[in-house]
Amino acid sequence: MGEYSDNQDTVLYNTAEYIHSDVLFGAFISAMSKIYPEKLNDFRHLFGEGKIRFSSAFYCIKQKNTDKYLYLLPKPISLNLIELNEHIDHKALKKVKFISKGIYENGIIPEKWFRDECLMPNSQCVFLKKEFEKDEPIFSLFEKVDLQKVKIHTDEINKDDKEEGRLYSQTDIMIMGSEEVAVNWYFLLDLNDQLSKDDENIFYQTLDLMICNGIGGDRSSGCGKIEEMEIEDFNVNVNNPSNRQLLLSLAFPKENEKDKYLYYKTKIYISPQKNRAVKNKSYFYNCYGKEKEYYIENQG
Repeated sequence: MGEYSDNQDTVLYNTAEYIHSDVLFGAFISAMSKIYPEKLNDFRHLFGEGKIRFSSAFYCIKQKNTDKYLYLLPKPISLNLIELNEHIDHKALKKVKFISKGIYENGIIPEKWFRDECLMPNSQCVFLKKEFEKDEPIFSLFEKVDLQKVKIHTDEINKDDKEEGRLYSQTDIMIMGSEEVAVNWYFLLDLNDQLSKDDENIFYQTLDLMICNGIGGDRSSGCGKIEEMEIEDFNVNVNNPSNRQLLLSLAFPKENEKDKYLYYKTKIYISPQKNRAVKNKSYFYNCYGKEKEYYIENQG
């Protein structure tokens, strides 16, 4: 989960808050290269053809002494653009990053998130109260930890910036929870029932190795460790479905597919110029798009 930045001022903004699908794909391919290197090209094609699909990995929680997982989905980006009742705290709504599967299935609108039928254990997520089997818990999903590190390889240091070049900051994500609630990761897997029996066996062997190896960098120090894995069916039963869909993985649309995205969020990199300029560095911005209009929020 950790990414690093040479600039202390931007480090906290350069770290993802959940595991993106490309990271899962990279971890899977890395594991396969260890046990079935001759199958790498075949499986790359299977991914490319949509016969194997990963979502990104999101948070799920489980109250202790219960058997029920509560799944969180990313808040639809369109909710950042809608007009809200003047009595709603817009800043509080903007802080919400994830909504529960129950909120999504029942189509609970943001105006109701702050009422009695819903529960916000922290500022980042919202659930239906009835989703909890026990008391209404208060807990954190994750915490960002900022670590100062030193570059070992001096040839990577910018000669014009020797003092600052040796130091960099790495921000890691720590999943939190509480004594009553365990926070976990989950991701969705779709094999489309199109794999041969042999390829299916290879897939699950590779998945097991990926779990054993962990995900991300700095695994030797304990980062990205996975304690156990469970596989179960996952269904989303929306009460009043619309013709819109929620994207659950990173997407790289072709030129002729871009018009199908009504709302989207992406990262672009531009030169900082007047914004606290750092030599040879770039700040990133979040861009919200609707048709040909762009809503840009500076995160740098």
